[in-house]
Amino acid sequence: MPCGSFSILQGLNKGTRSHNNPEGNNTLMREIKGNEILRRTVMLCSILHAHGSFFPIENPKSSYAWHMSSLVELLNCTSSNCVNLDQCQYGLKIPDENNRMGLARKATTFAGTLPGLGRLAKKCSGSHSHVQVIGGVKTKSGWQRRSTLAGAYPSALCQRYHSMCLDLFRD
Repeated sequence: MPCGSFSILQGLNKGTRSHNNPEGNNTLMREIKGNEILRRTVMLCSILHAHGSFFPIENPKSSYAWHMSSLVELLNCTSSNCVNLDQCQYGLKIPDENNRMGLARKATTFAGTLPGLGRLAKKCSGSHSHVQVIGGVKTKSGWQRRSTLAGAYPSALCQRYHSMCLDLFRD
């Protein structure tokens, strides 16, 4: 589920979402589209659960999506697990203001019924500095938002997730 319109940083772009009103006020198209995508995600996850399948959902830990009543209800009624991780612990790197690659914390939450989600949990050790996932940086292909660059999962996280999924087929 895309996180863009649910980001707390959207407040800097005149976004209308808040912790008390995570849906926003239905005046911004990006929020209306985000709400519809979330509604469909919840519906699909409900169908999967009703038919005995698993589902995972991922978004930044600070995302307003986690406060949407339909998502909260889905996670509660399916006895979902919620797991927090800091992507710096998986090697997420983005360019700093000098275009040098540095670790980005990017606190992330995975929630759902997929067995083994807890294996993804990793908290920042605090032994390093972080590049903030805010603003833009000039790259070889032009200006890019750091949030876009931080959107790709680091390979170590992908490998851990892959291993977790393979375990579903063992036994």
